[in-house]
Amino acid sequence: MLIIEGVEFEELNSSIMLNEKPKLSVWCNTYNHCKYIEECLDNIINQKTNFLIEIIVFDDASTDGTQEIIRDYCKKYPCLIHGFLAKDNTYSRSIIHQVMTEIQRCYLRGIYAAICEGDDYWCDSNKLQMQVDYMDNHPKCFLTMHNAQRINYRTQEKDLMKAYESSHTIEPEEIICQRSGIWPTASMVGKKEVLLCEPFFFECGIGDWPMQLYACSKGEVFYFDKVMSVYRYMHKGSWSERIINKCVSRIIHSIKMIDFLKKYDEYTDRKFHNALVSRMNEFYYDIISNNKADKHTQELIRISDVESNYKYHYYFMNSIRLDRQINDYYFLSDTILEMIKKNEKIYIMGKGHFSDILTKQLKNNGIEITGYVISDNQIKEETTVLYLSEYKAQVFNSLLLVAIGARYYLDVLDNIQKFNISDYCFPFLIDA
Repeated sequence: MLIIEGVEFEELNSSIMLNEKPKLSVWCNTYNHCKYIEECLDNIINQKTNFLIEIIVFDDASTDGTQEIIRDYCKKYPCLIHGFLAKDNTYSRSIIHQVMTEIQRCYLRGIYAAICEGDDYWCDSNKLQMQVDYMDNHPKCFLTMHNAQRINYRTQEKDLMKAYESSHTIEPEEIICQRSGIWPTASMVGKKEVLLCEPFFFECGIGDWPMQLYACSKGEVFYFDKVMSVYRYMHKGSWSERIINKCVSRIIHSIKMIDFLKKYDEYTDRKFHNALVSRMNEFYYDIISNNKADKHTQELIRISDVESNYKYHYYFMNSIRLDRQINDYYFLSDTILEMIKKNEKIYIMGKGHFSDILTKQLKNNGIEITGYVISDNQIKEETTVLYLSEYKAQVFNSLLLVAIGARYYLDVLDNIQKFNISDYCFPFLIDA
């Protein structure tokens, strides 16, 4: 009997460790996937490769017959599948990542590792060969991913998770900001170290995106414009089903993501700092916008702070401050007021919703606005509005208050820095 973190496991096919060492290890974690696990395992087994693989199946104490199916497959493929069946559920005890990492460190023998959770499956029998060939030929590549079909279990709606027109190396900023959506876990094939990254990568409660960020901090990440897996979501027991429609859980999840990205910023020596600021603020906006119909947003935030034992108190207070900045027409932060005192002229960059809010806040605080500024690539509808280049050439001793949201931060910041403007701030962004 194997015991990890106090949890007993039934280990199946332990003799597999005596076999020839595989080039690639497939990690398959399951929980109540009896409807899907056979399709998942069959499509792994049917992969066409010119190298050896092994399949490590980790089941987190399923109660629906999944473990019986895994036992049958282990008997049928004794030299291929290595099973670990938990006696108690590790997810409910918040130790699942510690347990999985321990098994991965001890039992994954491949140079490369692939992931396919028990409710997903691969739909291209050449997937592993294609991804491993690429990594063999590109030593700097740490991880490969690809397009996938997504199926909503509740509605049976189908769509593609990505819509790129070509295969290419993905820039780290693209992975951080996820402007085009997410890359599915079942698409990931990379160096084994991707599964064994530092513990803080898993503290936020998810695994796939942090592993992708780990990979792009170590080397290149390549994307294949080819549908080679299927991702199911919103079925009973899935992560998306557990987290949705639970206000406090959703808020705490967003806060944990912010905390993870702050740690990742330090881990990478702020190499991707601006992109991380943009992404962190999107999580802040998720907290506020998802509850905008509720008049008690700040109360929900405070309840979430208590529920998480004040571990992330700093971020919760930031959320309340941002909520006031967006929804209180009389609020201006102390930081903004201090900057205003140091400058004779105040300009607002932007002419949208946030600009209207900031205009009201300044006027309600008795602060005179000198004018407005827009990027040079925008259309000027009023002669009193300055282009950013005009602002730089004509204005001195002035503060530029940039009234935009997180999505446009990187582009606007790039424009501001291009003109070497130093006195500016982003009132509607935290830590920008």
